Amino acid sequence: MTRLDLWLVQNKHFSSRQAAKRAIHQGLVTIDGVKAKPSTQVSGTEGIEVSDTALNFPIGYSKLEFLHRTVSHLITPQTQALDIGSSAGGFLRYLAENCSHVTGIEISDEFMDALQEITQQHDTVSVLIDNAFALDPSIISQQSTLDLLLIDVTTGLEGTIKLIEKYSSLLVSEGWLVAAFKAVPSPNIISDIVNKVENLEFHDVKGIVIQVSRKEFHVVGRRH
Repeated sequence: MTRLDLWLVQNKHFSSRQAAKRAIHQGLVTIDGVKAKPSTQVSGTEGIEVSDTALNFPIGYSKLEFLHRTVSHLITPQTQALDIGSSAGGFLRYLAENCSHVTGIEISDEFMDALQEITQQHDTVSVLIDNAFALDPSIISQQSTLDLLLIDVTTGLEGTIKLIEKYSSLLVSEGWLVAAFKAVPSPNIISDIVNKVENLEFHDVKGIVIQVSRKEFHVVGRRH
């Protein structure tokens, strides 16, 4: 077991224990829906939630870091990526440190300041505030030019499938897909989604659960 403030730093939610403690005291960190204390002992299997407004390492950073460690060759220094649903920029920050270039698409201007800060710090990152469901993919890139497509949006399962179908043509052959699905990660649901993604011309598709307490799982695969 580990203190909550230390666990938050170790898992890249905050850059320091002081920042973590400040967020905890402000009520921006909950465990199973209940406000916590810095000294609370956790194992990591609990439902630990951190408000995006509190994070100086947005949660997407640690999620993508985990996936990068888990999936061989997912990201290389030469990777050209598209991140749909950038939110506070967790995926963008991680990719800025590990790939050649990434374009982010975010529908909400709520995250404008955070995303502008990232683009100012990293000239390998660009961001569009737009609706990915309505946007013409050719505005982003030509077909078969991207190495990595990431999708993490607040929508139903079929909404995420539609985004995969819409943007997958931008991937090169053997290009990677990482898509988050907002649902309880039951074996039946994961299997159904894996089959649907395979039908969109992806292979080696698998479901990955990063944190069992979250109503979320990720699907990773490669384009034919």
